[in-house]
Amino acid sequence: MTTITSETAIVDYEEYEGDTLKMDFTWRDSAGAFIDLTSHTARMEVRAKAGDATALVVLTNASGITLGDAASNILAQITASQTSTIGRGKFVYDIELTDGNGDVNTLIAGKLTLKESVTK
Repeated sequence: MTTITSETAIVDYEEYEGDTLKMDFTWRDSAGAFIDLTSHTARMEVRAKAGDATALVVLTNASGITLGDAASNILAQITASQTSTIGRGKFVYDIELTDGNGDVNTLIAGKLTLKESVTK
């Protein structure tokens, strides 16, 4: 699990196509206190490159992202089917959280590399 503070964390991942990718984070403020996510929503997109019109994967807290409440845990899960559909290559992603006031914070961003799987 990665612990991140109020600045955007850059976290790169390598995974095999056809595998499940679980991204597990804890969000804390600059003093190290948990941030209550009760009123937040989340959105994650994976694209071939930043600025592409089409997202290859879209996750939300209604589908694929689980937000903890006062414990400030965030779990984003890209399914084996989704990584298989994307195929191997280099991609970019980010995760945005929106609070109850509508303020948006890009919490996590980085590169996602999907490698060819040996087992078919």
